Amino acid sequence: MMPAMLPMPLRRRCWQSGPALLLLLVVAGLSWPVPPGFVGASGVGVQRSGTALPRFASLTWNWSDKLGEGTFKEAYMGVVEGEGDWNGFEPGQKLVLKFIKPERYNAGIRITPADIASQKLAQTYAEKFVQEHRPNRGGERMDVFFRVGKLVTSSREQFQSKRRMISKNESMLVELPLYGKFEKFNSNTGWSSGVGLLPDAFSHWTWVVSNGEHLVCDLQGHRGFPDGVLLGGKRLRRHYYAFSDPAILSRAGTYGDADLGLQGQARWFRNHVCNGFCRSLGLEGKVPKPQGSQKPCQSHTVYKPAHPGP
Repeated sequence: MMPAMLPMPLRRRCWQSGPALLLLLVVAGLSWPVPPGFVGASGVGVQRSGTALPRFASLTWNWSDKLGEGTFKEAYMGVVEGEGDWNGFEPGQKLVLKFIKPERYNAGIRITPADIASQKLAQTYAEKFVQEHRPNRGGERMDVFFRVGKLVTSSREQFQSKRRMISKNESMLVELPLYGKFEKFNSNTGWSSGVGLLPDAFSHWTWVVSNGEHLVCDLQGHRGFPDGVLLGGKRLRRHYYAFSDPAILSRAGTYGDADLGLQGQARWFRNHVCNGFCRSLGLEGKVPKPQGSQKPCQSHTVYKPAHPGP
């Protein structure tokens, strides 16, 4: 379908002139209509029937499809549309799109490969935790896992009304949805909701089992029941905790803007109170030496101070 803004004679010439004129139109800044939100295109073009014009797969969303927001990020439900593959996802696949709020982005906060590395490391610890300790609920096995997303880049600026929400070439995060009640269980400063024993105990355990190298925290997501979620393409038949967007507090401080380093670990433990699950795992008393100033815990994610972006 040709752009509606082109006069009919030019539209006819476009059909007849092929790629050379198509390239000229792109250079001139003319483009096909796109949905309110539009992220990039795949590297594979698929011809539409009867034309020589490729229609690429892309992620689209409406600003009305907002899932929620935190202090630093906003999340929207999108869907892959078009033809072909988009970053490994097929058309029709729903995805959660997360990006940094404009004012935070302008202050220098970014989503980076370190955020994906945090998710992957958290999932590695979750697999080890389940294998070694076999958590259960009411005698029935419980699983623990983290959604591991992908980084994508916005192909252009995205506006809501006249407000710029996303910058061109901004890195964002997409991941498979978690359906059900979304809860925040703890933060990266030691705040805890007190809901469920496993999240806080799991965070404590990651620090102990890694000999202080990592502390997986800022746990949020969904406490689910059998048949409630897909994992690896199969419906999970047992109770589970499904987490999203964790923070890693590391000795080296290399896991992104939410990694508050050794001082962050000490702050987390100053605010942590061991529960029954911690004690059953033999974790009580295994904590880092106190250091740094006495800072209060926050329920929201705390990021390192950042320099303003360009």
